[in-house]
Amino acid sequence: MPVDQKIQQKVVELTSNASVNNKTKLAVRKRFYELKKDEVDLESIMDTFNDSVKVYEQEMDKILSEVVSVIPETVEPEIVTEPVEETERIIVPSNEKPGVKVRMQEELEDDNEEVEEVPYELSQD
Repeated sequence: MPVDQKIQQKVVELTSNASVNNKTKLAVRKRFYELKKDEVDLESIMDTFNDSVKVYEQEMDKILSEVVSVIPETVEPEIVTEPVEETERIIVPSNEKPGVKVRMQEELEDDNEEVEEVPYELSQD
């Protein structure tokens, strides 16, 4: 990411202004050149990173080309239609995968707060 044009323009303004003292001009120039050096270093790192990404992509392409030739391509299941009476029904083959199937159940709240009275007879002994 290059140093912004506005910053460069401000540096030129400050260093060319006669009312700014020399120490300030030197400090502004020094900091600007430090930023430019960091920018160059960053560009170098980005170039190295981009080269590494290209090498990695080439390796992945090579592996994919080897794997694709070994593994057959997946075939989409065909949709078969069978006439049933007057309407047609579409039968789609199921692609069930092995694994644990979990079925969610919903708890129902009992809104019935009435208590049913059960007849109770006292037995006299």
